[in-house]
Amino acid sequence: MRITVTTWKTRWQYTRTDIGGLTEEDVAIGQALADVSTISILQERSIRESAIVNDQLQRALNSRILVERAKGVSS
Repeated sequence: MRITVTTWKTRWQYTRTDIGGLTEEDVAIGQALADVSTISILQERSIRESAIVNDQLQRALNSRILVERAKGVSS
């Protein structure tokens, strides 16, 4: 298996080409990146769902206020 990894560091480009499997360090780095990505996706989803619930609650509150006003006018 041929693996080419390109790393950008400041303005210089370093390219490393290895023949063979991934090292333990490569696997650990890949796992760390996957973990950070997963956490970011879960946090974004949580924030989005919270915003949806807040919007729904605000609409319910606004409806409630409208109903109370209508009851006051009809009394």
